[in-house]
Amino acid sequence: MDREGHPHNGSAIAWEGRPRFFIDTKKFTGKAMMAYGQTAITEDLYAARDAAGGQIIDEAGNIQLHELTSGHPYLTYEKEGSVRRIDCDYVAGCDGYHGVSRSSIPTSVLRTYEKSYPFGWLGIMSETPPFPDLCYCYHHRGFALASRCRYRLIRLLCRKAHCRCRLPAAANQTEREGEVRIAVWRLGAEHFL
Repeated sequence: MDREGHPHNGSAIAWEGRPRFFIDTKKFTGKAMMAYGQTAITEDLYAARDAAGGQIIDEAGNIQLHELTSGHPYLTYEKEGSVRRIDCDYVAGCDGYHGVSRSSIPTSVLRTYEKSYPFGWLGIMSETPPFPDLCYCYHHRGFALASRCRYRLIRLLCRKAHCRCRLPAAANQTEREGEVRIAVWRLGAEHFL
């Protein structure tokens, strides 16, 4: 992270028709923020696990969790044509909403809390000159977020109404729309008065 991360001092907020605003996180906390890609974090975690002599299991199929409410939970999976088992002290289901963990939790103990919003996010990676800081932009056509991932690479997120999008058309549309919304930052608010 020290070698490849991108420290920055805060976050910028830009909106149409108003001056930009910068939240100086370093000034108020004494610490800079770090932009460091998710892929790089995964690579670091794999390297740390290897260094500790641990095992990483990739490309496992038919993963099933068993006896989650007992004192001896375990999971089974298929790999290379055979079923394998891992006995556990506990199971942390960190595989997301659609993963096997959530559907394996017995309904007697499962508690679900959710809030649905009438919009979603469409994100792409764009070879675009990066911003010095994380940038939140409000434009009359909607909200956008730009975060630096690596040199000349940003993650661009646009808030969109829920829709079924087809790639690459959706990616091209998101990049164009993002650039329009991000222009609030790039060009300065005076261009939108």
